[in-house]
Amino acid sequence: MTVKSLSACFYHDEKLGVTHCNVCMKPLCEDCVKRIEGGSYCSEDCAFKAKRALSNMNEIKEINAMQEEAMKRKNLQMAIVNFFVAIGLIVLFIFAWRNWIPASSKQQCVDLANTYAPFLNGLFDFLNGK
Repeated sequence: MTVKSLSACFYHDEKLGVTHCNVCMKPLCEDCVKRIEGGSYCSEDCAFKAKRALSNMNEIKEINAMQEEAMKRKNLQMAIVNFFVAIGLIVLFIFAWRNWIPASSKQQCVDLANTYAPFLNGLFDFLNGK
């Protein structure tokens, strides 16, 4: 990072600073700056801190990607479970309809459906713009 306003070097008052340390922001002259892996630093310690921070950021990105993938798998698993629960409920309803509900009750349901069928058909036609 280059300095926009010129200031004296942190270590040499008589020299003009040409850049800042990327970590501690001390102004540095050309003699004091240590250019390591594309960055400007005042010391090996600041360079190490910057490298460690970058490593930590990459680790966090990897962890976030793994958590996102795990969440996708969990959502897929829940969708599959929900699908089979719905299928099971439909099968249970059909079984109950065929085996446990007396014929008279079935006929009452059919009669009720037939009673409301014209209304429902008219409603569906209205909603579909017919």
